[in-house]
Amino acid sequence: MAHRTWWAAAGLALWLLTVPALAGPYEDALNAYRAGNYQSALALLVPLAEQGNARAEALLGSMYDEGKGVPRDDAQALKWYRSAAQKGNATGQYGLGVFLMDGRGVEKTDLPQATELFRLAALQGNAGAQYRLGLIYSEAMGVAEDDVIAAEWFRKSASQGVADAQVRLATMHMQGIGVPQDFVRAADWFAKAAIQGNTEAQMSLGGLYAEGQGVSRNLIQAYMWFALVAAKDGDARATEAAARRDAIEPEMSADQLREAKRRVREWRPAFRP
Repeated sequence: MAHRTWWAAAGLALWLLTVPALAGPYEDALNAYRAGNYQSALALLVPLAEQGNARAEALLGSMYDEGKGVPRDDAQALKWYRSAAQKGNATGQYGLGVFLMDGRGVEKTDLPQATELFRLAALQGNAGAQYRLGLIYSEAMGVAEDDVIAAEWFRKSASQGVADAQVRLATMHMQGIGVPQDFVRAADWFAKAAIQGNTEAQMSLGGLYAEGQGVSRNLIQAYMWFALVAAKDGDARATEAAARRDAIEPEMSADQLREAKRRVREWRPAFRP
């Protein structure tokens, strides 16, 4: 459930940051939101939302969802998401779908309605909704399991930079589930997620470099990815990553080890495009 909760907030914020800026009250609010001036954004959004502007309603919903400029309030977030969704706004549909799927702000979950909302939003290109649909089909959540359909939705979401979708698609390529087995493609998708800081991708990519699957064997890269995961305090994979890092160290020359450690020190996560 953790990865779903993360997308309920971060997925919306990241998507909103990619919307082109235009001119007008809503665009001024969006620019203020992008700049982190949440109080200014709020002052502009509230009258627009109260007038029924769907984009303003969706963004206001996300602010209550994430607690940006206002105390976090599921009831208010749900109210504005629902109103925006009823007008066909993809962000509102996605936000409402997340609340219904996860049981936030509602008496009980409603997976069928959530699935329909995700479908409507996904068809409009919403990356978070595309990822959720992939989960629904891959995990047979209220629908017949269909890995081919799941892979297609994961691919659409992954192509928009969603790290969790990239990991899912990479894993499917590794295992040949829903797509042809292809370690090269798996490595490519893991790499895209790994540079965003996704732990599972970093661990898997380290393994591919250590074993030379889908990529040329590269102990510097393997060491770096394992070391990055090992340094994450409290992460369930940290101990395993440290063991795998230490296991390849005897094979490395002093120069290779020095270069690997330099890369670890200087590594910074990339932002999703």
